[in-house]
Amino acid sequence: MLGPRPLASKGPSRQVTAEVGLLLAVNAAREQYETAMEADCGEKVPSVPAADLQELHTRELSAARATFIGTKKMGAKEDAELRLRKLTEDINKRLPEYMSMNRDKTQRAIIEANEAYEKVILSISGGGPLCLHPNDLKKVHDEAVTAALKVFDAKRKRSLSKDEERTAFIEKITRIFDQLQTINDNRIEYERQEREREERDRRERAERERREHMHRLYEPPQWYAIFAAIKWLTTLGAMLDERYYGPSTRIVFQS
Repeated sequence: MLGPRPLASKGPSRQVTAEVGLLLAVNAAREQYETAMEADCGEKVPSVPAADLQELHTRELSAARATFIGTKKMGAKEDAELRLRKLTEDINKRLPEYMSMNRDKTQRAIIEANEAYEKVILSISGGGPLCLHPNDLKKVHDEAVTAALKVFDAKRKRSLSKDEERTAFIEKITRIFDQLQTINDNRIEYERQEREREERDRRERAERERREHMHRLYEPPQWYAIFAAIKWLTTLGAMLDERYYGPSTRIVFQS
């Protein structure tokens, strides 16, 4: 007679259950991190200061680790610690991706802000070179800076700490005023020289016209030239007669 069958070992089943539990804990922690990061600095939200992004990553990494640790698990402690280290490494590898995405969004915001600045300047210059009074130039520049910052801030999350990228953008766009001032001063000088040249040409043209008028006014008439030629020929004929025939008895035409 056969005895009772031995009970099947529960070792493999318990190990599989522990592996599944660890996998679920890892996935839950990773999903929590990615959901939080997408909400605060994902592709569809405005860019954030780099320092804020680093701080956000550190905070959400700690939250993800806490979620993993707080999840009830089976299995050896060493396995859980190994999975936690791997989870931390995987999450840290995501930070450069978010940093790169954030830089791209910041760069697009800067490009659009520069376009807003240029639009204000072009609305005044009409596409040509600037030629404004220095006080008016400063007002136009300030208006352009305000328009640029409005565009930039619309695509940027406010930060309680110092936004270094925003500060650098303001400093860069403010330095443009020196370039505008140089261009404007050169244009003013060019316009001044052009006015002087036009005035000089006008005076020279007026002087030529005056001289031509005076020349026409005092120029001997054509009949006087004919009369002078006849007189000269008559005098020449008389001289020839006296030379060959003696004193002439003809009447010499005199004026």
